[in-house]
Amino acid sequence: PAALAAPLLRALGGMQTTQTALERLTGSPKLRHVLSYIWGTYGVPPSRSPFAFHLVLQNHYFNGAYYPVGGCAQLAARIVPTVLKAGGAVLVRAPVTSLVCDEAGAVRGVVVRGEHTLRAKRVVSAAGATTTFCHLVPPPQRHRLAPLLASIRDAPPVSPPASTETQVEPSLSFLYLFLG
Repeated sequence: PAALAAPLLRALGGMQTTQTALERLTGSPKLRHVLSYIWGTYGVPPSRSPFAFHLVLQNHYFNGAYYPVGGCAQLAARIVPTVLKAGGAVLVRAPVTSLVCDEAGAVRGVVVRGEHTLRAKRVVSAAGATTTFCHLVPPPQRHRLAPLLASIRDAPPVSPPASTETQVEPSLSFLYLFLG
């Protein structure tokens, strides 16, 4: 997959921002605004959004967009039976307060509301890097993540783009899920 992704990223301008790419394409501020109007959909301004992602989303809208009958809540409601059938659990308003790790540091579950431990083969965190690594990883396991934790902890709440590959920049989160 990485071998296939590299040529595509080069063709789409690598990881340059949408703003940088549009400034290279046109000197017209009005045209740049027209070409980047869609950034509100994914919540990251052109000065911080990857141009490749912007193009993929723009292409989606050029080819016609769809909205679930009954609203976005239907995506969650319709996936619940599949999760339950696979032996999973769906909890609502159940904040995870900690990850459960084994002696080797592998995540084996979560603690909900500081009271209930739920074991799992796989845990996927959608809480973001700062919350996951700085707050949910149990303190006895954090030494394993020292360089990563330092790069997250030292980042200001709003910062310019990360200057090195080892920094994790706080950002707005978004998720696009395409089911077909």
